[in-house]
Amino acid sequence: MNGDGLDDLIVGAAAAAPHGTFSGRAYVVFGSPSSL
Repeated sequence: MNGDGLDDLIVGAAAAAPHGTFSGRAYVVFGSPSSL
């Protein structure tokens, strides 16, 4: 995702945001050399 060569994780959470029926959230977790 950020081009550093390490694995990253993107998680989508439908209906996680309180801003209406068609809203949600996306979470990005950047990997590190020791763990994700």
